[in-house]
Amino acid sequence: MDSDLLRTFLAVAELGGFSAAGKQLNLTQSAVSLQIKRLEERIGVSLFDRTSRSVALTEAGAILVPYAQRILRLNGEAEEAIVKSAEMQEVRVGMTDEQAVVYLPFVLPIFTARYPDARLAVVCDESPELVERVHDGLLDIAITIRHPNSNGGTVIGQEALCWVAAKDFAPSDSDVIPLAVNPDGCVYRATAIAALNRAGRRWRIAFTSANPTSTNIAVQTGLGVAVKTERALPEGCRVLGPEDGMPTLGSVVVEMHSVAPVLTEPVRMVRDLLLEAAARHEGFAAAV
Repeated sequence: MDSDLLRTFLAVAELGGFSAAGKQLNLTQSAVSLQIKRLEERIGVSLFDRTSRSVALTEAGAILVPYAQRILRLNGEAEEAIVKSAEMQEVRVGMTDEQAVVYLPFVLPIFTARYPDARLAVVCDESPELVERVHDGLLDIAITIRHPNSNGGTVIGQEALCWVAAKDFAPSDSDVIPLAVNPDGCVYRATAIAALNRAGRRWRIAFTSANPTSTNIAVQTGLGVAVKTERALPEGCRVLGPEDGMPTLGSVVVEMHSVAPVLTEPVRMVRDLLLEAAARHEGFAAAV
């Protein structure tokens, strides 16, 4: 039902007349009469008994009153909720799954305490996709691993990479190293293959997945060797080093991306918390 018609109906019912309702609603008496007529035609029943001296609700009109009140109340609540949602401050952040495990436990409690009504939307994906989302305006901030030929962000540090394998995995110098890696295009994957090639070690792709949990299972069950940071060492696994015949891997550069010309206060706070989380991280060399 039209909320304007219901509002006029309730005014007539509560004030007991068309003239009084018109004054309250800033309408002419004829406009009020026309709206009530339209409502009655839509419902198919008379809502008021009219005489030259009085206006009284019919039985149908009396039944409609509480429903009209409820409809208008719900309309008001809906409008208020929509406006509140539109005004709600949102911070859109992108990072890899492994970074989320490290940074979010530090960032979330502080951010929530400061902005309890704000919304933090976190997207976990591969670094190139996150950079693209930032430049498309879909993310406010992204923490990524630098990839060749990608749009460079602000360097915030670097992280050392290591070989990770099941505790009982012990490769010999002649073994073909089975790799559990991300799909082609991943910096970790490229770094692993390049290091093995330089060392003259044979290798094969034994498992591929963009999901860290799946890769961890592959490593834990001895299916393959993965490249990770030490902070992401899966349970039941160990780090392989030169003593295991594995070449060193070096480090990757960690960047922060944001293209917004002016950051809102909540976005600025999340940015600062992410930088602090990165600097606090054990084994993470914050950029100077």
